[in-house]
Amino acid sequence: MRRLTRSIVIAAFAVATAADAGAPQPAAQGSTAPRCVKPARVAAPVARPDGRVFLRGQPNAARSYFIRFKGAPCAGLDRFSIVKVETTAAGYCEGDKVRAYRDATRIEAPACVIDGFDPVDGRGL
Repeated sequence: MRRLTRSIVIAAFAVATAADAGAPQPAAQGSTAPRCVKPARVAAPVARPDGRVFLRGQPNAARSYFIRFKGAPCAGLDRFSIVKVETTAAGYCEGDKVRAYRDATRIEAPACVIDGFDPVDGRGL
């Protein structure tokens, strides 16, 4: 009887495993947009000519991010801007503020709020 019970349990496990094989698998780790990015894992934020802020992954540029802002694009960002992130946690997180300013004038643009991070392979950027 004990041997029959063990066979039934093994058969049930095999059926359950086969059924899970066709189920959708979770995305690979690191492929989804994070809520926070640790500053130690990225280079300093850089304003791009298209008005976006880029965080190049360090030491792996394949784990880079564009910062996404709430509402409209961040005013005052261009390729000459210096970017300052005002963090509230141990990293760059959703809800933190980004300010741009020009080095010569030190006049800050209005703050923009981080809505999230878009992962991008930064090796070609």
